[in-house]
Amino acid sequence: MRLRGLLVVLGLLVALIQGGAAAHAAAFGDGPHDHDGIPCSLQIHGDQTVGLLPPPDAPLLILPLPEPVAKAEASRTLLVPASTVTPPGRAPPFSF
Repeated sequence: MRLRGLLVVLGLLVALIQGGAAAHAAAFGDGPHDHDGIPCSLQIHGDQTVGLLPPPDAPLLILPLPEPVAKAEASRTLLVPASTVTPPGRAPPFSF
């Protein structure tokens, strides 16, 4: 019963936050604006053209998987028998 109450409170909280965001968007639109001289954080975080991190100066080094992980991945794929890939037939053989 406590879990159900927690889920109801969490659902109401999400609905309240979404309603507040919708009311903010209706009041200010999607243009850049500020609140008492402070840029709107919703506008800054909602702008998809602004990257969060600049690109790195050095090239990224992509390393291969460590040996235990590579062996685990290989053994997982090899343990699947071919008979489990297709289900067995359910109907009698076709004949005229």
